[in-house]
Amino acid sequence: MGRTEQFDLVTSPPILEELQEALSRPKIRRRYHLSASDIHNFLTLLTQATILVTGTGSVSASIHDPDDLLILATAVEAHADYLVTGDTGLLKLKRFQSIQIVSPAVFLKTIAP
Repeated sequence: MGRTEQFDLVTSPPILEELQEALSRPKIRRRYHLSASDIHNFLTLLTQATILVTGTGSVSASIHDPDDLLILATAVEAHADYLVTGDTGLLKLKRFQSIQIVSPAVFLKTIAP
C-alpha cells in the first residue's frame, strides 16, 4: 500500500552542502560504494523533491555543535512542525520554539495511518 502525501520535505543550501561534504568523505564513499556521480544524482533528486529555504536566518540555542544552528534555522524558516534527525545533540532538545525534534522512527510512527 502506498502512502499519500502527508508532509513536505524542506531543506536548505547549507544543509545540502553539508550533506555533500559528508557523503564525499572517503570512508563514507567506500562504505556505501558511492561514486561522485552517485552523490551528484542523489543530491539532484533530493533538491527536486524538497522545498528549498535559505536556511541563513539567525537562531540561538544552547547546543554542543554550532553547525546544528543551520539545521534549526532551516526548520524555523520553513515553519516546520517537525525536525526529523538522528543527531543526538538536536534530539536532546526535544523541541525548539514550536518545532518538535524527533528521530526518523518516531516520525514514521507519527505519520503512520
